[in-house]
Amino acid sequence: MQSEFEAVRLETSYATYLVSAMISHWTWFSGDKTDRFWDFLAFQTIWYNFHRDLFGLMIKNLADAERSILWTRAEKLAASGDPSRPMMLGWAMVLNGASDRAVPLLKDAIRRGVTDQMAVSLMYEIYIDKNNWKDAEELWIANNRGRGIGGILEESRKWALAAARSGAHDEAMRFWRLGANIDRGYLNGISELARLGLKDRLRSFYRQMAEDDPGSWVPNVALKSLD
Repeated sequence: MQSEFEAVRLETSYATYLVSAMISHWTWFSGDKTDRFWDFLAFQTIWYNFHRDLFGLMIKNLADAERSILWTRAEKLAASGDPSRPMMLGWAMVLNGASDRAVPLLKDAIRRGVTDQMAVSLMYEIYIDKNNWKDAEELWIANNRGRGIGGILEESRKWALAAARSGAHDEAMRFWRLGANIDRGYLNGISELARLGLKDRLRSFYRQMAEDDPGSWVPNVALKSLD
């Protein structure tokens, strides 16, 4: 199979078949014979999931310095051609512990009109993981218009927690109030938010709610969870 791959024209479907087969048996083909794989990647107009997986296998067991060299080489390939290139390379980076490096690639893929919603989803999760509540909110709203206000409920909790973890307590409460205005009984995340330093603010919020709406059961339950 290795000799077939060395001889085949890299733009052919047969080359793609060979690479797919080799990915399934990577330990037979890894080592010092990776230049042909780089040539193969350069010839591919569109990158798919198995190209993403190939990057993951090529980088496996490399030291940090060697990983950086590989990513740099891959970024040069992704800078030109179809937006699927930065999309799949960014995805490979996310899967292999280089999320920060993936951000500009995924942004490029989205800017160039990649239709795969996964690019947006990956960017969104990176923002949440990095407590970047501002970009997370903007990205979600820009890509979820028309879903209705109910769709924002769970996300508002994620933004509140991300803001609290970053020390933006005013914004954390803004997001919490946003969720409460949609469904005040949805209290997921309240204990963690209190642990992150918003206990007093939450108590004030629910005490005011109890005054404004004495018939609601929510303030009592919320305040008990904050004791």
